[in-house]
Amino acid sequence: MPIDVECNKIIDQVIESRRSVRKFKLEAPPKELIEQVLQAGILAPYSGVGVTREDFRRFIVIPRESKATAQVAAIFKRTAESS
Repeated sequence: MPIDVECNKIIDQVIESRRSVRKFKLEAPPKELIEQVLQAGILAPYSGVGVTREDFRRFIVIPRESKATAQVAAIFKRTAESS
């Protein structure tokens, strides 16, 4: 589904009703959905900040079973311990 006015309205509703999530489902979202969310972020008015600022949050989408999951977890753990 291309990003259009109706899709933007839905995204706005989701953002407005956001809440912290502490439990996640094991199954990954469809690749197309991930690509749409990333595209929306790229098109956001301040998306350039993410490329140039060090304190900008980055979200990484990787399969739970991949080796990268353990590597990323170790990096986050070391970062938290050094803070």
